[in-house]
Amino acid sequence: MQRIFATILSCCVAVLFCFIAEAQNLVKNHSFENAWSCPEDYNGYAVKFPFPDWINPNNGTPDLMHSCSVMRAGVPENFAGYMYPYDGGAYVGIILREMFDDSLSVYKGVSREYLQTKLTEPLKKNTLYCVKFYYVNAKKSMYSVDALGITLTVEQIKAKNADRILQRPQITNRPGHIMDDMDNWTEFCGYYRARGGEQYLTIGNFWDNSTTQYINKHNEYSDSAFFYAYYLIDDVSVFEIESEFECGCLNDLAWSSDWKSDTFDPATGYNTKKISDNDLASNGNSDSNSNNGQGNGNGNSSSSTDGANGNGQGDNGGSNSTQTADPNETDATGLKTQITKAAFDVAEIGDRFRLNQIYFEFNSSELLTISYIQLDSLYNILAEKPSLRIEIRGHTDNIGSEGYNKKLSVERAASVYNYLLEKGIPKTRMKYRGFGPNVPVADNSTEEGRELNRRVEIFIVEI
Repeated sequence: MQRIFATILSCCVAVLFCFIAEAQNLVKNHSFENAWSCPEDYNGYAVKFPFPDWINPNNGTPDLMHSCSVMRAGVPENFAGYMYPYDGGAYVGIILREMFDDSLSVYKGVSREYLQTKLTEPLKKNTLYCVKFYYVNAKKSMYSVDALGITLTVEQIKAKNADRILQRPQITNRPGHIMDDMDNWTEFCGYYRARGGEQYLTIGNFWDNSTTQYINKHNEYSDSAFFYAYYLIDDVSVFEIESEFECGCLNDLAWSSDWKSDTFDPATGYNTKKISDNDLASNGNSDSNSNNGQGNGNGNSSSSTDGANGNGQGDNGGSNSTQTADPNETDATGLKTQITKAAFDVAEIGDRFRLNQIYFEFNSSELLTISYIQLDSLYNILAEKPSLRIEIRGHTDNIGSEGYNKKLSVERAASVYNYLLEKGIPKTRMKYRGFGPNVPVADNSTEEGRELNRRVEIFIVEI
């Protein structure tokens, strides 16, 4: 019996070891707990190795805040405000942009600060990796910006001054999404397919001032001495994955790149070229996807066809989902309309299905109960096909502001995603995105065209 137990225990340990090895974090000192010494204040000197396993790639002065400190560099209270770590007992603060006043253009202070680390092993060619960390806008920071990213390089980056590092990031925060939350840690998450040999990870703002959008916070905590955009960083990880879905990103705020894919479009940061090159060619539409906003209706029309209908079609936007219908049936825009097992049996990667029987409250992302019929059909298909992976995409017409449409569509696509998630479909098999009004399938100058453009689609990622 002891021998059997020992054998079982050995097998369990071996399985556990394999699982841990698969998800091994390639970043050492990922939460900055290890320190050369207990910090007393912000870092006033540009040193090459500000903390163990981390490198200062330019002449900046990143600041370590640690629970061991009882001075101005402690946690949760420190010179930058008040914030508990996301993980462990420490975090690091960096400047993403400093100069906001053109009259001070001659000022020679720190323009950018970066964090760099050498991974425990080089990245393997053609292999997918998930990159994550958490950030929060420091409470005393006077500014918030939209520019934050990572770059993975073969060689160590060595800049001579504290200005911007001229390097194209592989994953970035979505342009226009101002990172102004100073109360909650936000996940920065994306995937990257390695070219091979990359072994240095660098975090910071790689965009110039003209493309770095910002707002002046003017809140009760902001300090005039913090005349820059200052952010706290914690819990950095890089680990190997087999599919982008395994990254399990909690939001869609970061743009990821997959250089291997022939459909990768650097303008959007996604593999979206197929949308314009193939599917939308007949409509004369270009691939102008916005990788975040997702609206499927602008709150400007009736609850059954726009504000309430996730795809903007109502009951006149496709036939009922019956088993006898043609599984390849499409609507006037070329989107498939049959949410049936027969239709998904013959589906291919890249096929797009219009959800033509889901409805929302007017000007809201709340699903009406009538939508559950078609969503349950989709759930049953996903449950029967465990290898099927999908992307839920939201779109709007061009009525109203682009920002509003994008926000509404993100929320509506998320509603579909969350419904399926609650039914039991794991998040590793789904993701949601939105394009606002940027990928029309019909003419927006007519009501009929706008109705077709307001939609939620299911995009087949993997069969």
